[in-house]
Amino acid sequence: MTKKALAALLLVPSTLLVIGCSRPPEQQFLQQYFRASKARDNTTVGRMSAVQIDPRTQGSVESFSIENVSAETRTPLSFKPLFEAEAKAKQEERAFLDTKIAYQTANIKAIEEVLKIVARENLVLATGHIHAAEVMAVVKRAKELGVKNILVTHALTNIPGLTMEQARQAAGMGAYIEYCYMQSMTGPDAQHAWMKHWDRVTLKDVAKAVGEIGAQHVVLSSDLGQHAMMTHPDGMEDMITGLLKEGVSQADIDLMVKKNPARLLGLED
Repeated sequence: MTKKALAALLLVPSTLLVIGCSRPPEQQFLQQYFRASKARDNTTVGRMSAVQIDPRTQGSVESFSIENVSAETRTPLSFKPLFEAEAKAKQEERAFLDTKIAYQTANIKAIEEVLKIVARENLVLATGHIHAAEVMAVVKRAKELGVKNILVTHALTNIPGLTMEQARQAAGMGAYIEYCYMQSMTGPDAQHAWMKHWDRVTLKDVAKAVGEIGAQHVVLSSDLGQHAMMTHPDGMEDMITGLLKEGVSQADIDLMVKKNPARLLGLED
């Protein structure tokens, strides 16, 4: 289905465009946007616009002209408040971490009882949204208590924010290091506001991490399925294609997508 007229699009470069007559720079930009929309390339669309067109339900744009282009608007940035806010945020994060560690210390017996249950029932322990220091402490104690199956949840993004050395140490203790494709869709150019405060982990970063940690210690997943986001199968396909382009071998992809998750879940046979 082709739609000849569309409502105005709010585009990232702060240009409000109404479909109608054309100018070359805007024409090229919009052609790329409509082409990505038609292909359901949500990563590219998300970097260009706050508006998505679903070709399955809204059709696609085959041709158009631009009627009007609004004047460019620029507002000077004041960096001092940003630096002050960053310093305050880091201070608050440190205070919050101290509070969490104090809570963990005060409740260590209860935490150990949970870890013992995980070990006894041969369950999978996913570290979840805790701080890197907590991840390392939990992985270490879990192994001491006999937990065999440990996954460090999206290890390389802000939460938990493991360093490469910490990731290698966790892998050395038998934990799998998880990378989620959604980590490559976050950052200041992300399509949704709730994704913008997360640091972006590029597929090049992931390929480098796989080389340093070892594919035998990594699990690849998507963390997708949210409203107005790429589907899990599409995300997995994009991620695998991108990692192959970054030089990760098909054998290592199979290990991280198939064999390691099977081992983690006890499905090797």
